[in-house]
This record gives sequence, C-alpha cells and structure tokens, in this order.
Amino acid sequence: QGLFVLPGVIDSDYTGQVQALLWTPSLPVFIPAGSRVAQLVPFMSMVCNRDSVPRGAGGFG
Repeated sequence: QGLFVLPGVIDSDYTGQVQALLWTPSLPVFIPAGSRVAQLVPFMSMVCNRDSVPRGAGGFG
C-alpha cells in the first residue's frame, strides 16, 4: 500500500506512550482500527558504569 514504518530508538528514561511513526509518499492511506502495522523489538543494552554516560533530557528518539 506504500506505507512505510520509520525506525526509531526510545531513550531508557522515556516514560511516555510508545507510538509508531508511519509515512506514505502517496495519497492518504486508510488504516482500519486494530490493524497491525508495526512491530516493537525490545533490545537491552547494558552499561557497566552509568554515571560516566552523558544523559539527555529524555524523549522519544
């Protein structure tokens, strides 16, 4: 249908709602409620010393 799911990374301190970002280069696409259009793939990253890692303000991406 020409619908693209854009990849993204969620910061470890993000506590808001997780959403999928979709884009279509053509005309608007109708997506029925309950449709499955994206997949969340959790990935754990371990850091030995958290204090030495620069921290951002937190956010989606």
